[in-house]
Amino acid sequence: KWKLKNKSSQEKEGLELTFVDEFDEVSWGPKSHNKKWLTGESWGKFHPRKNIMYYGNPELVPDSSCAKFTVKYKPKTFKDDGITGNPVTIPFQNTLISTHFSHRQQHGQFECRCTIPYDKGVWPAWWMYGNGWPPEIDIFEMYGKEDGKDAGIQEINLHYGKTEQGNKSSTRSWK
Repeated sequence: KWKLKNKSSQEKEGLELTFVDEFDEVSWGPKSHNKKWLTGESWGKFHPRKNIMYYGNPELVPDSSCAKFTVKYKPKTFKDDGITGNPVTIPFQNTLISTHFSHRQQHGQFECRCTIPYDKGVWPAWWMYGNGWPPEIDIFEMYGKEDGKDAGIQEINLHYGKTEQGNKSSTRSWK
């Protein structure tokens, strides 16, 4: 409910704007190099080992330069669960967008203006990835406990390196 000052990076001396989206038109879609955003993660419409939610599109808010990201109970059946090849019905649609295929930048100043929901079961986050994973920098993650009884826990994480098994990262967290 707070008003944000409209101070663009373009107005800051010595910075060159390399990526912007004012959300005045649909700029997401399937894996396509002419779109700014990929809906969901690079691995597909849902995570095979976390198939409680799948990724859907944000909604444009008319006359506002805003996109609305939601979680909805909207069951959908997929032909292949990604592990056994069997169909799977996933109950929740979640909104997540990524620049995985359209924009990469190693250094700079990154800005985002957003309103963060404060409720049980939500997980608003802003993650930045390197070329591959890890590294991952979580600018912010705000979520509730796994039991859904709490909300608003904020973390800033740096995921780096790999374990000897090669499938997990070392993590440094600030709460």
